[in-house]
Amino acid sequence: VKRTEKAGGKVVKVTEPVELCKNVYLTGEMGTDIIEHSLIFDTSKGLIVITGCAHPGVTEIVSKAREILNKDVYFVFGGFHLMQKSQAQVQAIIKQFEAAGVVKCGATHCTGDQQIEWFKEAYGDDYVSMGVGKIIKIVI
Repeated sequence: VKRTEKAGGKVVKVTEPVELCKNVYLTGEMGTDIIEHSLIFDTSKGLIVITGCAHPGVTEIVSKAREILNKDVYFVFGGFHLMQKSQAQVQAIIKQFEAAGVVKCGATHCTGDQQIEWFKEAYGDDYVSMGVGKIIKIVI
């Protein structure tokens, strides 16, 4: 923060959901031990949610996005923090995604390799492989 301010930048602490610019939102602070924000894009197909590491819970993040904008989530991607979760637990999350309207998903780094495979199996062609350098075009 000090380096940013010293360089002439302005730091704004955001704790509640906020619209950053037209159709682009933050969830606001989520979690207790590790505080995170997630990014939400409001598109014609539905909400697109980008998670960091999803320590507050990926389904909680999806629910928060729906609560903020009162729309289904079309696409969720990022870290889901599920590496210790069983297949039954991941299947329960997939069912919650379906109930939230999630059509596409892409899980990264902290999701866990086996857990990513379960998402690939469940979503088939609607699973989007993620990784460093991957470009995702979002039309708002």
